[in-house]
Amino acid sequence: MDSALNGNVEAISLALEAGIDPNIIDENGRTPLMLAAFNGHTEIAERLLEAGARLDLRDSTNRTAFMFACTGPNLKLITILHRRGASVNDIDSHESWTPLMFAAAEGHSDVVQYLLDNNADPNAADVDGETAAMFAQSRGFPELAAMIQARMK
Repeated sequence: MDSALNGNVEAISLALEAGIDPNIIDENGRTPLMLAAFNGHTEIAERLLEAGARLDLRDSTNRTAFMFACTGPNLKLITILHRRGASVNDIDSHESWTPLMFAAAEGHSDVVQYLLDNNADPNAADVDGETAAMFAQSRGFPELAAMIQARMK
């Protein structure tokens, strides 16, 4: 788990070669793929996926590896996960956030653009009724908020 989080490609490779299950979970229900995705470790994520890491697994707050990836600016990793079947409209069970909300809250305009271009729902609202556009605006990303608002119905 630490190797996935910290980007230690060699340790991940050795663990996978030794037969470690790529879908092991920690006390929060997180997998190595989720941890690698959170820190944008594309090479590790690819190795884990090749070893059978599952995209559909969710942690204790119902977040997926794709959601974790969308908190960062790593568009290559997000594209890889999406092409392998990650949903742009998944919702967590903690705050009812979507991948678009995670990306908007962090100000990652290229990720937001990718998600919108791949049918992410800009109208989705969290438990407080806030949308991705509201997150972007309140966090100081007015251009990003406008980009999202332009796609709202």
